[in-house]
Amino acid sequence: MIMTNLYMGSHVTNERFLSKDQVIAELKSRIDCLENEKVRRCNENINRMSENMQLHQELEQAQEEISYLKHELKISKKYIDFWEDNYSESRKEIEQLKNQIFALKSNEWVNETVSLGSVNALIKKVEGMDAGALKDIVSNLKAKDPNIVCFFGNVSNDKIVFVSGAGKDAVSKGVHAGQLVKKAAQLCSGNGGGKPDMAQAGGKDISKLNEAFEAIKSELANI
Repeated sequence: MIMTNLYMGSHVTNERFLSKDQVIAELKSRIDCLENEKVRRCNENINRMSENMQLHQELEQAQEEISYLKHELKISKKYIDFWEDNYSESRKEIEQLKNQIFALKSNEWVNETVSLGSVNALIKKVEGMDAGALKDIVSNLKAKDPNIVCFFGNVSNDKIVFVSGAGKDAVSKGVHAGQLVKKAAQLCSGNGGGKPDMAQAGGKDISKLNEAFEAIKSELANI
C-alpha cells in the first residue's frame, strides 16, 4: 500500500495518510466539484445572456413601435392641419352668411316697430331661433335706431326665451331690458334678468305669452 500525505485547506491542520485509491477518489471528488461549479457558472452566464438577448429584442420591438407611432402622428398632424385650415375657412363663410341673414332680418323687422310712450318698440313672437342670433339682431337694430326697444319671445320645445335690448337713447329715458324680461318671465312661470341695454330670461308657460307681451307694452307706454 502506498502511503501519501493530502493536505486540506490553505494550511495544514491535520495530517492523515491515505492509500493510492483514496487519494484518487479524493482528487476525483474535487475535480467533480470544480466541474460542477464550472457548469453552474456557465449556466448562469447562459441565463444572463439569454435575458440580455430577450431584453435587446424587446428594446428593438419598442423602438420599432415608437418609430411607427411617430410616423402615424406625422400623418395625423397633416390631416389635422388640413381640416383645421378648411374648418377655419368654413367658419368664416358661415359667419359671413349669418351676418347677412341678421342684416336682412333687421331690415325686415325694423319696419314693424311702433311708437310706445317716447320710444320705438318692436315686440315680436319668434319660433325656434337661437337666443344668440336674436341678440345679434337686437344689436343690429340698436345700431340703426338708438331709441328702439326690442322685445322677442322665442318659443321652442314648449318653453319661452325672452330676449330684449334697448338703444342708448331709450336707456337714457329709463328703459331697462333686464327688468322687462324679468317681468315677462315671471308671468310665464320663469325668471331671469340682465343689463339695461341687453337681457335674457326664460319662461315655462307658453299660454301666458300674449299676457306678457301686453304687460311689456303697458310698461313702455309709460316711458
